[in-house]
Amino acid sequence: MRHVEGDRLWRAVATLGSWLTSLGLLKASYPKLRPMRTQSLEYADPQGHAQIKMKHLFIFLFPFLFFSTSILAQVEVNFPKKDTAALNQSWSKQNIDLSGKWQMEVTQLPWRGEPEFKQGDNGIAIAEIIHDGNEIRGRVICNAQFANNMGTLYYEKEFKGFVNFERQTIMFEDLKVKNYYNDHKRMPTLETCLKIAELDFYIKDGHYYLEGDWAGIGHLSGQECTPGSLQLKKIKPEEEEEILGTMVSFEKLNPKNELVLRGNKTVKKLRKRKVSKGKEVYVKEEYFNIEIYDHKKSDGDIISLNYNGKWILKEHPIDKEKYTVRVLLSEDVEKNFLILYAENLGEVPPNTAAVVVDDGKRRQKFVLNSDLKQSDVLYFNLK
Repeated sequence: MRHVEGDRLWRAVATLGSWLTSLGLLKASYPKLRPMRTQSLEYADPQGHAQIKMKHLFIFLFPFLFFSTSILAQVEVNFPKKDTAALNQSWSKQNIDLSGKWQMEVTQLPWRGEPEFKQGDNGIAIAEIIHDGNEIRGRVICNAQFANNMGTLYYEKEFKGFVNFERQTIMFEDLKVKNYYNDHKRMPTLETCLKIAELDFYIKDGHYYLEGDWAGIGHLSGQECTPGSLQLKKIKPEEEEEILGTMVSFEKLNPKNELVLRGNKTVKKLRKRKVSKGKEVYVKEEYFNIEIYDHKKSDGDIISLNYNGKWILKEHPIDKEKYTVRVLLSEDVEKNFLILYAENLGEVPPNTAAVVVDDGKRRQKFVLNSDLKQSDVLYFNLK
């Protein structure tokens, strides 16, 4: 009888522990529950759709706390499982070299408003590691397509890390983001996350792996991101052509020879056409909208828009209906610019377009003129 009572008491304690563990995991899944600004590979939305009060969350989820395994399932990833043999393989400064190219997969706990990616593009990037003693450094390149033709995501990240040979782990840290480009039609303020993680090293089926959980902040806003998991798999030389062949480099997306700059960093030529001296525009916010439409009579003008060297609108017929695109002032260029590029001359040359710059504080209207020999430009400054 005592054994029965003791067993009941033990089960009650275990159940209570399971509830508390589940609640702890819920709190950990929503760090400080502040507005988030990172999506995709590891992103968040700066508009702040994730504000939730913990007491309301607890009341809503209380009936489900018995099922703590369902909470754990949110972070389950189909990564290769480490076995005892993999963990026991030797690691030393002599026989393990992490230098080379790695396939990176980043997952994230579900969050409200996260974007959908084209199949095969979600969370996949390529990392290049340089290993020197107990330190690593390198960069990550992400080039992904959003689902349903919603746009493109591209960025490069620099990172560093420190190797702990005894623990067989690496302390990983993203340092900065370069050449960030996102033209999602509905989520123009999407950010990537600057991550930190402790990654376990192991060998499985002849491949090197690094794996662990990450936390991070939005690369522009500094707001906390929904956390997730990170796995890197080293690419063997014979696999490089097959794996890397699907990755498009930044240079291929934006050929350098398309753009020629003057000494003062203004644009001299785009696709061998001269670019006018242009006009200076002052905005009060880093994010702003650009509206474009035909200035006078619709006569079949077709134009493209180039923002900071990237084509944000291609071969677009302009008419009286306004087309709107949201852009961000970039710190990667000395002068932020928008070029109106004529794809034809329409019925009445040159191509003339009205451009409205709306930063939320005021609306400024400009008229740009471009033909097949010269393009017009606007330069943007934060004031």
